[in-house]
Amino acid sequence: MPILYHGTHIGAALIAENEGLKSTNKSKFSTTSDKSNPDYTYFFKDVKDAKTYAGGVSKRIGLPPSVLEVDVPEKGLKRDFGIAFGEAYMRKGGIPKDKLKRV
Repeated sequence: MPILYHGTHIGAALIAENEGLKSTNKSKFSTTSDKSNPDYTYFFKDVKDAKTYAGGVSKRIGLPPSVLEVDVPEKGLKRDFGIAFGEAYMRKGGIPKDKLKRV
């Protein structure tokens, strides 16, 4: 399984640490854009890109940024070409809490 990074804000990161990382349509604290598919979770290959994304989210939400390191199953993982920077990936569904940690 590859290690990828999920950029978000501290509120969503705390929820993910307790409940697992959920697709955006299942999250209580979603910050999805109108370009996101709500059945997917999104990742970056490079932690710097995840931090950049998290910074944008945090400005929009008003909470500090946070990045999760995620051990992502390869099955169902595909490139996300809908983001303007970095090497991004998407996967249908969520990730269990034991497969992620805050960085």
